[in-house]
Amino acid sequence: MASNARVNSSIDSILAGLGLAICAALLLRYALPDRLRQRVDNHLHAIWDQLRLLPQRMGRERKVKRQVKREADEVINRARSKSKATAGFDRDGNVYRPDAFKSRPPEDKLH
Repeated sequence: MASNARVNSSIDSILAGLGLAICAALLLRYALPDRLRQRVDNHLHAIWDQLRLLPQRMGRERKVKRQVKREADEVINRARSKSKATAGFDRDGNVYRPDAFKSRPPEDKLH
């Protein structure tokens, strides 16, 4: 029972300290000049928006990373399959030259 009372007492102290900090911050905010108060409010609002949308952004980033990885794997597999499909060809730079054009018998020129 004694440890339970100590936990409740510490939770009460934490909540009281949090309430005091909030009240002090609001009092300080009201003591600021109007223009500075507006700037502080805008800055805090921007921070709140970023924190509020953080889980959404993190989920979207994971989804985009998965999609990018899947597309990269598809491109790699497509490149590998193309190299297998062009096994009967030689490359001359960017030009594929079929083996059939390599050893042609010279044509007889009758004219």
